[in-house]
Amino acid sequence: MPSRYVIAQLRTAGGAHRQTVIDSLTRVSQYSAAQEAGVLKFCVAIPRPGTSDDKTSVFAIEEYADQAGFDAHMASQAVADLTKVFSADPTIWSGAPEIYGLEQKLEPRIQFVKSKTGQVEDPYIVFATLGFAQGKTGKGVQKFKEMVVTVEKEEEGTLAYTVLEDEAGKCVRTVEVYEGKQSVESVEEKHGKLGGGDKAEGRTKKDEIWKLQMVAGYLWKEEKPRL
Repeated sequence: MPSRYVIAQLRTAGGAHRQTVIDSLTRVSQYSAAQEAGVLKFCVAIPRPGTSDDKTSVFAIEEYADQAGFDAHMASQAVADLTKVFSADPTIWSGAPEIYGLEQKLEPRIQFVKSKTGQVEDPYIVFATLGFAQGKTGKGVQKFKEMVVTVEKEEEGTLAYTVLEDEAGKCVRTVEVYEGKQSVESVEEKHGKLGGGDKAEGRTKKDEIWKLQMVAGYLWKEEKPRL
C-alpha cells in the first residue's frame, strides 16, 4: 500500500507571526518524531533565502505510512493543540492556505529516499507543481518514473525524490531533496527540465517551483515505503 502525503503552504503575516507558526509546527514535528511511527516525514520549511522574495510563507511536508497513520496523527493531542493556536489569532495569517492531500489522497507514483537524508545538515528541498492539460498527467508521470530510476542510481547528491499525481488530473507534484545546490544543477543539466519541459505532451506553462530550506522537523525515518 502506498504512503500518503499532505503538503501545505501557510501564508502568514510575517515576522513574529511566521515564527509563531514555525514554532507550533516544530512542536508537532517533535511529537511525531518521538511518538508516531506512522508519520514518516514532517518537514517544516521556508522559501530558501536568495531564491524568492517571499518572507511570510511556511511549508509543511508530511508523509504518512498509511491511512491509519494519517488518522492517528489527525486525532492526536498535538494536532488539536496546533489547531487551537492557528485559530486563536486571525492576525497570524495574510491569506488562505494551500493544502494538498488533506481532503483527497495524494499518493506517490514513484519515490526513493536514501538513508543519509537524515544526516544532511541543510538539505536543499525543491517542491514543484507542473501543469498538464486535463487527463494528460499519465504521460508526465511515466517520464518521471524513467528519470527517477536513473537519478537514484547515478546522482549521489540526490537524497530523495517523490512524484505525486494530482487527484484532479491537472498537475504532477514533486518533492525533491538534495545535498546542495550543485546536486540540483547536476540533475537539471543531465536530465533536462522536469516533466519533459514545456514541449512534453499535454504540458502547460502553469508551473510553480519552490526552493525550500528546512527549519525544523525531519525527512527520514528508519522504515520507508517504496513503490
